[in-house]
Amino acid sequence: MLASTSVTFGPGAAIEDIMTGFESTSIILSNIPEITTQEELASLCDKIPGKPSATLMPDNHRILLKFLTRSDAQAGWDSLPDITLQGVIPQVHMNINKAPESGNLQYRLQLSWAAI
Repeated sequence: MLASTSVTFGPGAAIEDIMTGFESTSIILSNIPEITTQEELASLCDKIPGKPSATLMPDNHRILLKFLTRSDAQAGWDSLPDITLQGVIPQVHMNINKAPESGNLQYRLQLSWAAI
């Protein structure tokens, strides 16, 4: 397993989803016009499949789009080449939590249960 790996378990400890540190449900848009309003952000989100939440980052030149699932993020990513904001085409980046560049990582997961 890699660092930053997220595992979602369902009933009976069945694995429902695994997301590695190289996958993401967030996208960052940069090259955003300095004067971007909340209304423009809402309008932008309405145009993107997966209906992400949008946060204007403190430097006001980047927007963080958060999706609920990886498939929503992929659909959003695929639609972004057609998006403009005030006539400007934003640059698109995946917000990825990468595993360390080097070193050995080992994680163990042990599940135990008893029938009653």
